[in-house]
Amino acid sequence: MSVTELAAYAAVALGGAIPWLEAIVVIPPAILFGLPAVPVTLVALLGNLSTVVLAAVAGERLRGAWQRRRARRRATTESATAELGVAAAAPASAAPASAALGTAHHAATPASASADPAGTAPTADTSGQGRAQRVWRRWGLSGLAALGPVVLGTQLAALVAVTSGVPRRPAIVWITVGTTLWAIAAALATIAGVELVVA
Repeated sequence: MSVTELAAYAAVALGGAIPWLEAIVVIPPAILFGLPAVPVTLVALLGNLSTVVLAAVAGERLRGAWQRRRARRRATTESATAELGVAAAAPASAAPASAALGTAHHAATPASASADPAGTAPTADTSGQGRAQRVWRRWGLSGLAALGPVVLGTQLAALVAVTSGVPRRPAIVWITVGTTLWAIAAALATIAGVELVVA
């Protein structure tokens, strides 16, 4: 294998690893450049899926950090609420009406305030992920896997899946299957197009 071919394969792997460039984008020009379709597809997939795995791992860690932060905030809020209830009930022997008022105020505290006091729960449009979140809500993991390579970006699809609660391994497997099918389709379409032009 010549240095030129090695450089070409390296460019294919790098192109596949770049978010929103994807394997399906780099496969056709590499085949048109004269590289064999099967090695090109494998190298492009390797580059693409390496960053998918990194995105899934990062998403899992982000979700874990967010859950720990939320738990700490919930514990702090519940502690403060309990202290407020004790303080409101303290004058009960001297002023029953005031104690009743404090108890009513404590009981009326919304449950959502302790569940997410700072509004830190992720929303559909956070960090530019609105479109991926809509796909997730409508079609789930299979929709992210199918549309990720052509619409959303495989890395973003993996990130959204894992931060939405999907375990890392299933997310990687599903997106790998979707990306592989689209990469094969891109390679076959390119070969068919070349044969059609040559004929």
